Amino acid sequence: VISDAVGNTDSAENEAKGEEWRDVIKRKELQADDAGFLYASLAGFRTDLILSKEKGADDFLEYWVSQTRTGQDDLHLNPKERSAFLQNRFKMIIAKVEYFMSGVRLAHFGRFEDAVHFFQYFQQAFPAHEVLNNLGYVHLKLARKHMPTSSRYRYWMPTLMENMPPFVVPNRSFGSALPPIAQKNLRQAITYLSKAVRTGDNRISSRINLATAFLYLNEHHKARSVIEEARNIAPQDKTVTEMRALILYEQEKEIDMWPTAIRLLKEIAVSDEPRTWYNLARLYENRGRKKQADIYWQKVVSLSHQVPADILRIACHKIGAPVNRCANTNQYQGNISSLVNLELPAGTDIGSAAAKKYLKGWQHQHKNIGPLPVDLYIANNGNSYLAVDYQLSLAVVKSHSYKTTADLLNCCGKPISTEKLGQAELWSYGSGWSVLVDQDKVREFWVSDFDT
Repeated sequence: VISDAVGNTDSAENEAKGEEWRDVIKRKELQADDAGFLYASLAGFRTDLILSKEKGADDFLEYWVSQTRTGQDDLHLNPKERSAFLQNRFKMIIAKVEYFMSGVRLAHFGRFEDAVHFFQYFQQAFPAHEVLNNLGYVHLKLARKHMPTSSRYRYWMPTLMENMPPFVVPNRSFGSALPPIAQKNLRQAITYLSKAVRTGDNRISSRINLATAFLYLNEHHKARSVIEEARNIAPQDKTVTEMRALILYEQEKEIDMWPTAIRLLKEIAVSDEPRTWYNLARLYENRGRKKQADIYWQKVVSLSHQVPADILRIACHKIGAPVNRCANTNQYQGNISSLVNLELPAGTDIGSAAAKKYLKGWQHQHKNIGPLPVDLYIANNGNSYLAVDYQLSLAVVKSHSYKTTADLLNCCGKPISTEKLGQAELWSYGSGWSVLVDQDKVREFWVSDFDT
């Protein structure tokens, strides 16, 4: 009898362990679904269509799950159960991705303090390389905001767009002149960017940003170590080479690395790249070679449509160019709301009668992101509005008539400036709107109430 009792106890314990093991397998399967869907969303795929009520989407998830051929057993959810679970999970993930992308858009339009809260919110759910790098990037921008102009505009750093400056006074070093708030943001940037590097991801963006933060703090050896790591990953990358040239010049105070830095920059300056020309002009200027510096200032001005307005003013000032030459004549003069059929302009109060009427039926979420009350509205066609503090701060238009970049150029001319965003590009047209393009395809229009 005692033996039977012991046997029954062992059997019950084994059964409990087996049930626990089966639950672990199911959880891992669902976590894999989460991760795959999230990365697809971050990559720009219209994952929201999976949850659409159109075109038989309700049946798609069940059909897709059934094609995994896992069958229904103790280790796997059946297709209906898994489909129902994924419907709920994917809705939450899509919303989180939108908050992440809202942080990207806010940062692009210069609202760095707000962007920090969105990235921190997303980090709680998914502390991956992308969000850590972006948190570091935003703190770099906040640090630069509080730097004296002699440090902020000494070089045109890779991956960093520029803000409005007075004209620059040359200075051989960075860190000693930085106010405490700039140094604090640089330290926060280093914390996030170091975590991004430690994720094991071999992308160079976080390493370039980390090297930039160290360089601003005059921690040259750390900057050199990080950029050499990036060089091992991507030895032919021009951005890495450019950053390495600047670090070499700044690092070796007792050794004349100016010729080496000049040589490296000239090797990559064969194409129309105004940032490299700007940095060459700076290095020649540092050496007192005005004639050579002016050659590169002229080159920067010649590509005015690719140069941020503040950088363009610096270059024009250096060569005494007339004001009209420094103005970007390509800026689109039309109304962005009419261009993309934007019913509610950015800045509209969400409590207004017009907003309530137009947004009725849109997916709506209200959250507090850090200290900010945030409302997110998403339409079935993918268009969305983001309200911060009850004002429509961002509009994203994914449903539009501009299919290719040729269509966009025919309509609006060349952008005022461009910047990389992953594998895509952002074309900025001023007056608070930009366009996300991927190769020759027009993906999204971004409209902000914050005039850049």
